[in-house]
Amino acid sequence: MTAEDRPLAIGRLLKPHGVRGEIKVAVMTDDPARFKKLSEVSVELTNGQLLTLQVEGARVIGPETVLVKFKEYGTPEPLQALRDALILIPRAMGVPLKPGEVYFADVIGLKAILQETGQELGTVTSIISAGHDLLEITRPDGTDFLIPWVDPFVPKIDVAAGQIFLTPPPGLLED
Repeated sequence: MTAEDRPLAIGRLLKPHGVRGEIKVAVMTDDPARFKKLSEVSVELTNGQLLTLQVEGARVIGPETVLVKFKEYGTPEPLQALRDALILIPRAMGVPLKPGEVYFADVIGLKAILQETGQELGTVTSIISAGHDLLEITRPDGTDFLIPWVDPFVPKIDVAAGQIFLTPPPGLLED
């Protein structure tokens, strides 16, 4: 599947909220209000299974959190099976990018390259929102490290070449 065909992840399902079948969603988009406009989404479970769910309603409860109600779920108990799943939308429904911007979905899987030497450090396996977004890089030996996704440490992303270039701060890569 090419990057152009890959759906966009706009949220990660967290845990059920209340007794009416709502679930908390960690927002992975700059526009949390977009959840209110959705009528149908794909949900990718942690085992890779895809579900198509009807959105009954959504409400923004913070800059990084939304509550979503799916028509298929009326109580909180069955929602437990959706924990950590991703909400996916077709790329055509994505917010248009400004020059220099990339979708999160396009960063996952890129090879992390040390800009100074060209050494391959690993692969981007996750993006963690914590103030600044953090890139989780998995090294070839299976260990992970995090690097803030800010211009001084991530000066260049080349989605077409499948590479992200890093200039980590001193000491970050030392064991």
